[in-house]
This record gives sequence, C-alpha cells and structure tokens, in this order.
Amino acid sequence: IDLAGELVGVGFWGEAALVLPEDVTGRARIPFVIEGQPVMVEKSFRLLEKNYWKYVLGLDYNFGHGFYVNLQFLHGFFDEFAFTREAQENLGLGQGVFFGALANYLFGRLEYKTGNEKLKLKAGGLMEITAQGSAFALLPEVEFRVADSLAMQLGGFWLLSGQADKTKFGQFKKDSMVFLGLKVDF
Repeated sequence: IDLAGELVGVGFWGEAALVLPEDVTGRARIPFVIEGQPVMVEKSFRLLEKNYWKYVLGLDYNFGHGFYVNLQFLHGFFDEFAFTREAQENLGLGQGVFFGALANYLFGRLEYKTGNEKLKLKAGGLMEITAQGSAFALLPEVEFRVADSLAMQLGGFWLLSGQADKTKFGQFKKDSMVFLGLKVDF
C-alpha cells in the first residue's frame, strides 16, 4: 500500500506491506527428567507469525523563509521480523538487536537554507523504541553549495543514549562520527 498527498500545505505519505512469510517450522529438543531419567522431547512450532505489517508514515512542511521540517515513523526495519512466541521462548529468536523483533523508529529533520540556497543547515534526530529500551542520536549537517552541481558537506552522528545490548543504534555508542564530503548532482 502506498499513498501520498497534501492537506493545508502539509505533505504526508505512507507505505505499508503485509508480510506473508513461508511456513517454516522450528524444532527444539527440550530435556525433561521423568522418574529420575533424562528424556529429550522434540517440540515443533512455526518460526514466524502467519502475517504481520511493516510500515512508514511521514509528514513534511515548508514554513517559508528557508525553513523545512520532515518527520517519519517507521515500524519494522528491514532486518526485523514477527517471531512467534514459541520461537522466542524455545530458540531465543527476536531477542537480538539485529535480525530481532519488530521495533519502532522516529526520524526528524529541520532544515534552513539561505535565500540564494548556497548554505543549508540541517538538525536531525533519530529515536529507536524497542521492547527492551530506546536510543536517541543527533545528526547535524552543514552543506555549502560551491557550484550548481557541487556541494561540500560537514556532518556527524552522535548517540546520546541507548544501550548496546538493548537497541540496534545503541551498538554505535562508541562510534560517533564526523564526516566531510563532496556531493555532485547530475
């Protein structure tokens, strides 16, 4: 499902996908003790839910005088799945930060560009919300247009909060970065 439009100057869009995974069966051997003797019982179960949704919803608005804002909400990153309760309990699936359970993400960006559009300032943010915790990062950027098709960029990524074992972006807590780049439009 894909939709887009504008209402009172506010742009909006949404994309949604109903995921219908194959019926993959997981098996776990569970040890029990019966009358003092260890017994292994094999349990079979479906790995993924029969269906689940992944989607993104977004809004943007141009305030004029060079100011622009963009907000997006994402449910389910590309590496996230809806594991069944049995798969989570018996195999530990969905508990990792990568290839884990469905999580939610909020992205936001405020931009200001000068009247001649030579300078663009961007203040961005990212929030990850999972059942185990959350993470928050800042994404500032400055862009200076040298020519019509060439721009210099300076920006960074700073994780302000988030635990490495609880969130996907928390993995990058020690990896804050600053970048300098050239952008060519053609």
